[in-house]
Amino acid sequence: MFSSRASIQVVLAIAVAVARANDLSWIPGQTCASAWLIEPASPRDTDTIQFSGPVRFYLSRCVAERSLGGKPTLFVDHANRTVELRFVAPPSTDCTGFWSPVCGLKGSFGPLGTGSWRLFSNTAGAVFSFEFAVGAQTTVLPVCYVDADAPGARNGSSWKDAFNSLQDALANAGEDSEIRVARGTYHPDVGTDIERGDQSVMFQLKRGVVLKGGYAGWGGTNPNDRNVLAYQTILSGDLFHDDKALSRLSDMLGDFSRIDNSYHVVSISGTDAAAALDGFTITGGIDTDAELPDELGGGGGIYNDGGNATIRNCRIIGNGAVYRGGGFYSRGNCTVALIDCTVANNWSKWAGGGIYYHSGSDLILSRCVITSNGAEFQGGGIWSHSGGQLLISNSILSGNRATDSTWSRGGGLYGSIANAHLNHCTLVGNQAAVGSALACELFSDSDASEMHVSNCILWGDGELIYAEENALVETTNSDIRRGRTGQDNIDADPCFVQMGSWNDAGTTYDPCDDTWTEGDYHLRWSSPCVDAGSLDAAWDPNGTDLGGRPRVSGVTVDMGAYELRNDPPVANAGPDAIGFTLAANIKGTVTLDASKSYDPEGLVLRYRWYCNNVLISEQTRFTTYLPAGVHTVKLVVSDPTGLTASDEATATVTLVVNTKTFVSPQKMQRNSSQEVLTLTVLPKGKLPKDFDTAEPLRLFPGGIPAVKQNAFVWLSGDTLVLGTFKRADLMAAVPANGRTELRVVGRLKDGQHFSAADHVTIE
Repeated sequence: MFSSRASIQVVLAIAVAVARANDLSWIPGQTCASAWLIEPASPRDTDTIQFSGPVRFYLSRCVAERSLGGKPTLFVDHANRTVELRFVAPPSTDCTGFWSPVCGLKGSFGPLGTGSWRLFSNTAGAVFSFEFAVGAQTTVLPVCYVDADAPGARNGSSWKDAFNSLQDALANAGEDSEIRVARGTYHPDVGTDIERGDQSVMFQLKRGVVLKGGYAGWGGTNPNDRNVLAYQTILSGDLFHDDKALSRLSDMLGDFSRIDNSYHVVSISGTDAAAALDGFTITGGIDTDAELPDELGGGGGIYNDGGNATIRNCRIIGNGAVYRGGGFYSRGNCTVALIDCTVANNWSKWAGGGIYYHSGSDLILSRCVITSNGAEFQGGGIWSHSGGQLLISNSILSGNRATDSTWSRGGGLYGSIANAHLNHCTLVGNQAAVGSALACELFSDSDASEMHVSNCILWGDGELIYAEENALVETTNSDIRRGRTGQDNIDADPCFVQMGSWNDAGTTYDPCDDTWTEGDYHLRWSSPCVDAGSLDAAWDPNGTDLGGRPRVSGVTVDMGAYELRNDPPVANAGPDAIGFTLAANIKGTVTLDASKSYDPEGLVLRYRWYCNNVLISEQTRFTTYLPAGVHTVKLVVSDPTGLTASDEATATVTLVVNTKTFVSPQKMQRNSSQEVLTLTVLPKGKLPKDFDTAEPLRLFPGGIPAVKQNAFVWLSGDTLVLGTFKRADLMAAVPANGRTELRVVGRLKDGQHFSAADHVTIE
């Protein structure tokens, strides 16, 4: 995106599911342990957790899976801290022998985050629930703390006594240590003996130091609670806190509010493989220091000369460089890995808007999103100018642009001395004059330059791939718009959930003011890319896609960054239903609603409702007649592939004594804040002491509870109950205007219910 006023919303799904099915196995025999167990009994957040437990005895694994609904599969929900055992269709078919009894399951999952977890299954025949706690691993590294708001001694020994400056923590940290940084914004010119406003100062990572952001820090309920999205930790080169929003990304370098920004925000130069940068947003670095396009010019966000660090869970956003690598620049004999990172809205005047690496360095990108970056000439997203390897897997390159109308090359990725390998990547909406997705050229006649693309999707406008004579771009098992020669390539609409799009702001002659709106590149069930990849071409069939899902979920792997997996639907039978009848031999009406059921993949569901094992409806929401009493109603939902889920609700039809009520006002303005009042007569002979004040009056439709209620004797001798209800609740329950019946229901202390109805007009 080339306008900071049009927001980027790139969400990296963090492992909401999913140990692989082959992590589980059946326990042979006829008698298993009586309870579900985990090992170790008190796991840490770095442990792989073994588990085992019983199911009922089955003649064989195939019989078990057919009875339970499919293959045993684990689903790990990190947000809700649950591990669910489900049985996912279809069951195994490779059965040998009739008598091969099984009686339980065992397997492994994890590591898991610290906190209370639940291992459970709701499948009939294997229902259990087991709670356990995961503790923090005692680190072997000494830890110091950074929190700009800490009030203590500022020596880094605890969250209370944390360094207020990250620079002071880095200066005092020895090798092989960990620095934990609380949420907030930190600037490189803040620290002991550092001159404020010094543009040349940067955060220098040290050998063996693990720098981790995303902590709640001092003042948090749990200072050690870590969530890089909830507790954003920002490293900013905006030294004077005055950066203005840009209408054109290309204006970044000449913008008056940025001329005093840091040249580089972070440096990982000279680090070793043990060093790591984890959980930060890195922004506001503008490298305008280099006067010539020499090898030292670049890396407004992160600069590297010979460092070997790992960068994980970071967002490199809104940085610039005069010549190369607006977001990230790397050179020298080194290896850098970016894992689960976003590189977005960075700009370079010359090349490599998002990333530039050269001079023998290796670069690994895994589960990354490279989007909305720009450069004038080559590599809007990435420029590869190195004899080392570039390995990109399970990643997205989208909406990147090289803007020169004549000389631009490689909107997504450009290589001049390239040894690039892309596997399971999605390249969408990238733009350049030549090679909008990929361009591969030779820096000199003596150099080799090649790119190998497998299991990928390349989609967009223009000539997607350009290879100069004697340069090589090899594509296999990929979906490429307008086609390309190569083993098992296809040319078919990939059927994304939502395609991204460009807006040219009405100025087709000026690409720099164009904005990119990100799409959703998960595949639909109709996609020709589903099960169209190659296991042989996949680097790690047992790995995970960009969303953390297992790579093999069907016949083989899918093309692109996301694997489509058919998870079972989720059934929700809605709230328990209440109905009323005035006589024991007359049925009452109850309304049941399954509208909160859903399918994770958005497939259309079939609904079936059962009462006493009899099918009573196939509607999502319906009203039925039931006799007085308590009834268990079962909902079964199924997707078109046959996967099912069930839920139950209670439908209670209560015998009530009919009385009289008056509802005020009789004409209700929908937008008024006035409360709704009801005046209801208790059954004959009942006194205020007989009214059950522990049970609120309820107003139907909606079953709205009274916020106030009071019983008293009226002049006539009748006992009345005055109820007060929130009008907004009633308006939500009755969405249509016009004349409607309202019913009040209450309870006496002897368990008897009373009910009365009145009509009002809603305007």
